[in-house]
Amino acid sequence: MVREGEPVQQNFKSIDEAIDFAIGQERKAANFYREFAAKATHPGVKKMCAEMAEEEDRHKDMLEKLKAGLPSGVATDRVVDLKVSDYLRSFFLDPEADQQDLMIAAMKSEARAEKLYLDLAAACDLPEVKEVLLRLAAEEGAHKHEFEKSYDDNIQGTN
Repeated sequence: MVREGEPVQQNFKSIDEAIDFAIGQERKAANFYREFAAKATHPGVKKMCAEMAEEEDRHKDMLEKLKAGLPSGVATDRVVDLKVSDYLRSFFLDPEADQQDLMIAAMKSEARAEKLYLDLAAACDLPEVKEVLLRLAAEEGAHKHEFEKSYDDNIQGTN
């Protein structure tokens, strides 16, 4: 069973800090999908989760390159308070979580990741950073869509 916990309180003091947070979220997502793939019983879901883990690793790498290429002074340019707690919540997956619970957690996770990147892009004044954040938002939205399709194809019809 998937249970949502309390909101995660997070305010960013800089673009640099926001990107560090996003890198951490991508790492967590990749680990989640690897664990999910190991538990998945449906071969298509297992394959999709393994591919999603690779995608999240790619996102992490993109963010690390973006951060490394930031001009000096950007890291402390202004306070960015996105009120991340409005849409980022902790998840608790019981050890006995079933396929449906895992799919629901994945869909919610991707939706929140998309919103995080959209909000980061909206708060960013640097065009090159904004472009990367918007691309990541679009990819996270596509991931959510894939999970929704898979849920509909593999879970919805089996209940």
